[in-house]
Amino acid sequence: MTLTVRASDIKQYCFCRRTIYFKYVLPIPSLVSYKMTRGKKTQQTLQQKESRRTLTRYGLNEGTREWNVWLSSDALNLTGIMDLLIVGEDGTRYPVEVKETTRAFTPGHKYQLVCYALLLEDQYHCHVRSGFLYSPPRHLLHQKITPNMRQYTLQLCDRVREVMSDERMPPGVRNPGKCRNCEYLRYCRDR
Repeated sequence: MTLTVRASDIKQYCFCRRTIYFKYVLPIPSLVSYKMTRGKKTQQTLQQKESRRTLTRYGLNEGTREWNVWLSSDALNLTGIMDLLIVGEDGTRYPVEVKETTRAFTPGHKYQLVCYALLLEDQYHCHVRSGFLYSPPRHLLHQKITPNMRQYTLQLCDRVREVMSDERMPPGVRNPGKCRNCEYLRYCRDR
């Protein structure tokens, strides 16, 4: 039996492999951090504002928006709730991942977006060429989805499954500054 991975697990794995261990192997309930609460509030505010806006910031004249789209693929053993799906007037689908950050988007953010592209392709039998990473109010990154990114994202999914099935605590992060706001900090005890 192949373990199912959530798209958000890819972002977590890229941040610190131990989050997967604490979430699935032990499993320990995570603490809701300030950043998590702020992120949910930002997304709610964004949904209200986006309904009044055009899609020109995404480079589209017309299209529709759908929020909190549940996607699942038995073939990929992958699931996730995509923040926003934009469907252009020509039927092209664009995944949008909303992040509360003042810094540059991380590789984890980009590979989470690729997960949603893979899920859209499987569920809707379409080809997703690109998507968007959005940090309100103005930081929008148009991200191309390349074959190499797809392949690497599937490898990341396999690595997440390895952590789940090996049931051994992986090494911690090299930069302990990342640990400050971690929801599993009190269990990790390395820092």
